[in-house]
Amino acid sequence: MIYFLIYLLLYPYLFAMKKLKFKGEKGKILLIQTAKIGDYANSTVIFEKLGKFDVLIDEINLAFAKHDSRIEKIFTINGVKRKKTSKLGLALELFSRNYESVYVLMPNSLNLFIARCTLAKNIVAVHHYAASSDFALLALGMKKVPHTLQDLTLLTYLKTLGESELKYEKCLQKPLFIPQENLIKSGKFKIGVSLSAGNKMKMPPKHTWEKIFEIFAKFDCEVYIFGVGEEAALLKNLLAENTDKKQTENPSDGQICANLAGSDTSEICGDLKNANEEQPKAQICSESSTGGESNFSSQICDTYVKKFGENELKIISLIDKIKLEELPFYLSQMQLYASSDTGNYYVADSVRTPTICLMGPCFASEQRGVADSLVINSNLSPVSSVFKTVRDIDASAFFELSEQNLADIEAFVKVRYISYLSREDNFLC
Repeated sequence: MIYFLIYLLLYPYLFAMKKLKFKGEKGKILLIQTAKIGDYANSTVIFEKLGKFDVLIDEINLAFAKHDSRIEKIFTINGVKRKKTSKLGLALELFSRNYESVYVLMPNSLNLFIARCTLAKNIVAVHHYAASSDFALLALGMKKVPHTLQDLTLLTYLKTLGESELKYEKCLQKPLFIPQENLIKSGKFKIGVSLSAGNKMKMPPKHTWEKIFEIFAKFDCEVYIFGVGEEAALLKNLLAENTDKKQTENPSDGQICANLAGSDTSEICGDLKNANEEQPKAQICSESSTGGESNFSSQICDTYVKKFGENELKIISLIDKIKLEELPFYLSQMQLYASSDTGNYYVADSVRTPTICLMGPCFASEQRGVADSLVINSNLSPVSSVFKTVRDIDASAFFELSEQNLADIEAFVKVRYISYLSREDNFLC
């Protein structure tokens, strides 16, 4: 209600200024999408249709927006959230841009207030199932596009522009930002993985990843772990929990290796191997990649080899090794990407990398990959949605994998593995 009252106080001034007819280009467009990475990536489905436009976004998405030729001017919401004067300043600045059309994809009270203050001729807002009590007043006179849990967000976003079919593709950067030096120089089948998510409720438990990695180990491939910060601890836990560690250093080649002897991973059916059988070993090597045979150059990256089931799997950590603006490029270098319902999943989908998504407690009916994606739904009813996110609950039960789930994952990997090996252009660009 407070935002609507402030708007009523501002309206006479804004109306008078509007009558002065601001100088500048007509037909300007503003897109308001202040959600995090995954939702921003999905919003790009309307970028081509919009043409040239301004954006109001969360600052985390600057890494993508600043490398997008379709975007003319970028505004961020983060610095104004806690100060009313800053909110007014932003509203007035956007008003002065003289927009003709404004699209509100994240329709919270602040965003709707800002959209109203533009006095744009055409303002369109998504009207979802979790709309605040202020929505009716703040969205008064706006065109509203209804959205339910059964509506795919991509289609809802397109409907704000009058499109009813999914005939546009997501594209997070245009052109794609390419780093000066490609850290990945391997020609093998490469699988990217995010072990965690920004919302910890979306983090699959260790035993789930062990079963999936056992499937990956059946193929001649390399697994690349993406992430930052605590993702390293999760990887360490996946590889080295309940193991004895002996570390040696070879000063002649600058390589540090540790042998980790631990219990074997479970079979696909979940039964543990006999404890008397030979224990697997995970070799951890931290090496400065100066040699010509390394997968990396000018970086220190950790390479792991661990036995999952009957086969060894090479795992390479990219944790804290790449910039966020480089993420779309490196995900495009993968032949497959696996994660839960994370931002990285939707970034991978936007560069058309085949994906496996453990949907967990989230509604796949509302948001999922659309390029080439295997979505693994839980047998439990979903509880977390795009516009009503649940946090701080133990959702590990949502990530239990059935025999059919495991068979589907293996079949999905196999088809894309065979396809990759049969490509005539199967070489590193």
